[in-house]
Amino acid sequence: MNQCPGESYAYNSNQTCIYSTMTGSGYVSNCPGAFFADRISRSCVTLCPIGYFATTSTKYCEATCTGSEFADNETRTCTPTCSLHYFALNVNTSAQVCVQYCPAPYYA
Repeated sequence: MNQCPGESYAYNSNQTCIYSTMTGSGYVSNCPGAFFADRISRSCVTLCPIGYFATTSTKYCEATCTGSEFADNETRTCTPTCSLHYFALNVNTSAQVCVQYCPAPYYA
């Protein structure tokens, strides 16, 4: 098998497919430990691809962060606190990001 089937992700450490679990609010990854399900590579990864962020609530790499978390490009994670020298920018709930410089008309 070249790729894991359905909603499962390759866990290369032991050459197995890890299946996600369907919950009332969607899928939750069962990738072990510090691994997250990456829909692009179809594998469990420790670092999400550029432009995607690890979410602890679903254990998936997502394009946006929700709730009270911000997309941190330094760590590629969704986090309530941005990395050192970055600021949380909350223009709207679909654009919660950590920025190094505030865009006009915002100030740090």
